[in-house]
Amino acid sequence: MVNVERRSQNAKRSDSIRRRGEHTISCHTLAIRGRVVSRSVLYFTFSILRFNVVPLDLILEQPALGLAWVVAILLALSLHEFAHAAMATALGDGTARDAGRLTVNPLAHIDPLGFFALLLIGFGWGRPVPFDPSQLRNRRWGPVAVALAGPATNLILMAVAGVLLGVLNRSLALPPNNLLVLTLAFLFQINLVLFLFNLIPIPPLDGSKLLLSVLDHPRYAQARLFLETRGPLLLLILVIADGMLGGAILGRVFHAALRWAAGLF
Repeated sequence: MVNVERRSQNAKRSDSIRRRGEHTISCHTLAIRGRVVSRSVLYFTFSILRFNVVPLDLILEQPALGLAWVVAILLALSLHEFAHAAMATALGDGTARDAGRLTVNPLAHIDPLGFFALLLIGFGWGRPVPFDPSQLRNRRWGPVAVALAGPATNLILMAVAGVLLGVLNRSLALPPNNLLVLTLAFLFQINLVLFLFNLIPIPPLDGSKLLLSVLDHPRYAQARLFLETRGPLLLLILVIADGMLGGAILGRVFHAALRWAAGLF
């Protein structure tokens, strides 16, 4: 009889632990490199990177988290595109400015179809910033500077969000499930992913501009032609393959980078 009661108590305890585990969104913390980080932040961040949670599901099931994600993604995308326009303008080309892209207004940079795809499947795009390479002061490396201005801005935003999260974490000024904390956490994650993803040297991503400038020689004409014409298809295959493999390619890299970067702040 005693053994039966003990088994019953153990079963209840296990069930209680399991149920608490299902609600880690708001109450548990996890230590990384000696620092305490909100597990709710890590849970949703890593889930999205593994393609287990798509943004639309997040918005519908956890509206507060969904709002934090929307604010973060709009800020990250808008400043990314604004940086392209600002760099092109600074280098002597007014095409982006004349097209109304020298602004941080998200409406000027968001592609409706791309943003819908982002909500639905977790992969999307913004409106490309137009610029005329022939108007830049340096025709060879000017396009590289314009392209890399976007990822560089994402890196700066990630660092700012990381510092603010670190300050709030150490001061214990706000709880982990606070909307500002969640927004900063998503801002940290999204900008890290945008920074890394856009550095992939496959057209039309920003990193391809650097590779194409390095290959700016007649002997590499065939390689340039292949990248410029087949690059978008190669990128699409990479993204689809990564999604089918549960994030085993890009997701694994982003996940590892996020864990490493989180330990810096």
